[in-house]
Order: sequence, then C-alpha cells, then structure tokens
Amino acid sequence: MKRRKFLEMVTAGGGLLAGGGVLFKAEEHPGYLKVREQLAGMKLFIIPFSHVDWAWVNSRQWMIHRQSIVLSEALDLLKTTPDFRFYIETWNEQFDAFLERFPERGPEMRVALQQGKIAACGALCNQHPSWMEPESYIRNMVLGRRLFAEFAPGVNLQVMTHNDVTPGPSQMPQLLTKGGYR
Repeated sequence: MKRRKFLEMVTAGGGLLAGGGVLFKAEEHPGYLKVREQLAGMKLFIIPFSHVDWAWVNSRQWMIHRQSIVLSEALDLLKTTPDFRFYIETWNEQFDAFLERFPERGPEMRVALQQGKIAACGALCNQHPSWMEPESYIRNMVLGRRLFAEFAPGVNLQVMTHNDVTPGPSQMPQLLTKGGYR
C-alpha cells in the first residue's frame, strides 16, 4: 500500500483500516484517553527528514545526488512555507554532499540552521553504537558537533538520533549527556 494512502486512511478514519474494514478506532484503544490527557495543551511537531542509507539499494553516487537535492528542496520549501521544518541526519552522509553540490546555498543553510528551521543531530556519520568501539562513537559526536558548530555558530545540537540502528550500551544516556545532548 502506498504510504500516502495509508496515512490518509489512518488520519481520515481515526483508526487503523485494513481490507476495507476498521481494525480499531483510535478512541476505542485502551490507552487513547490516557495519551490524550498527557498531550492536552501540548503541540505535536512532525519533522520530516530524508534517511541516508549509503548504497543500500542504489549507488553511493546516486545517494550523493539525491541527498544534495533533498536539502536544496528543503531550503526552497522554507521560502514558500514559513512553518516548514527539516532535519539533517549527519554531516558525512548528508550535509557534506549538499555543500559540495550547492556551495552557493551554504549561507542560506547556515541561517536556516542558526534559526532552528533546519535541525541537525551533530553527528559525523550514522553509526551503529552496538557494533563499534566506544571511542569511535565518541569521536563521531565530537567531530560531527564541531563541524556543524563551525559551519553555523550557535546551531542547536541538543538532539541525537540513531536512525534504524540499535540504541547502544547501557551507558548511552551518560555518553549523550556528557556529549552535550539533551
């Protein structure tokens, strides 16, 4: 099923639909009221991003081309949709490709990062913390944060993401806190 159709069905139906029938209605789920109570008065932000899988199904060159266009189009959307926000996964896999392909848009991206319209996790690459040496993981944070901070002084680097990877060792909360992540 196409993602868009699935989201339309879930949103319009207020529940999960399958095969023409409702599997459940959101308001009938046991945790629905509790979640609604906890979210009362809060805003929910859905921030799009483009996940980078180096040569997972396409070549590395294809990914470089795609990621540079994705970030360029995110900047375009900021011009036409002021409330639009976007998220950059990492320096190495995504941001560096953009800077190489669209150097003229660097100043525009710098401002977007500094204003918080485009966010970055501040990592050098999308690492698998359970598969690599802890020192390498720490270097990833230090080097990635340094590159983003040098490019856009004042950029908010309080959030770390591990897209489609395991969370890492039990010391991860301490490592992230010491690394400057919230």
